Amino acid sequence: MNKTKENKSIKNTVLDKIKVGEVEMKSKWHFILQGLLMAFGVFIFAIALVYLFSFILFILSQNGVVFATEFGFHGISVFFMSLPWVLLLLVCIFVIILEKLVKKYSFSYRKPILYSLLGILIMLLIGTFCVSQIGLHQKLSRFAEEDRLSIWGGMYRGYGMQRFNNVHPGVINIITEDGFILTNKQGESVVVRFNIDTNLPKEKELKEGDSVVVIGERIGDSVDAFGVRLFDFIIGRNSMREMMGERRGFPTSTLDY
Repeated sequence: MNKTKENKSIKNTVLDKIKVGEVEMKSKWHFILQGLLMAFGVFIFAIALVYLFSFILFILSQNGVVFATEFGFHGISVFFMSLPWVLLLLVCIFVIILEKLVKKYSFSYRKPILYSLLGILIMLLIGTFCVSQIGLHQKLSRFAEEDRLSIWGGMYRGYGMQRFNNVHPGVINIITEDGFILTNKQGESVVVRFNIDTNLPKEKELKEGDSVVVIGERIGDSVDAFGVRLFDFIIGRNSMREMMGERRGFPTSTLDY
């Protein structure tokens, strides 16, 4: 009985507030539109997050930075120093915004933040895998190389041609007695020297025309390599073909590596 009276009292209080304008009535379309806008926001930030994270992984592979982790503690320190921290900060910001948006939905409301972050992480990994499978960044970087990507072309070329003091991607121009001369993505000739501790590829012998990444500190125009790996890259390839062709004195079309 008391409960019924209490419910009526609450109902009357709400009705009185509506009458005096303290409570605004909203139609169902308001909530439908709000839900649609929220869903659109979640979709946009999720797509942006997947794109940005997969772009970071692509750029790290194009610069050869990922290979640094194969060379022990020194290589791991080089890897962390070469990470694009500004882009990683953006990823963290997007994750926070996305988590706040997802929290608005009933299925995640009042759930521990760990659950929503875990869901975002799973979505991010699946999305990144799908992007890598369709080769999105490979295609866009080729368009950027051919100046067919006006909006994002500068970003692909800028990060793809980024210079590091300890990571040197390029093409072997000349084999020497104690190493080789590397033409890097900036078109510079870098003398790479080996020592007894240099970690070289085991699958094949290095030869002129091979695209490689050299891990080692650069001093002037030379690098004392503590690791070399064969790897293929897209960004910077066309310009390097032209430079190597001009230096060797034969058509660039023969440099298909």
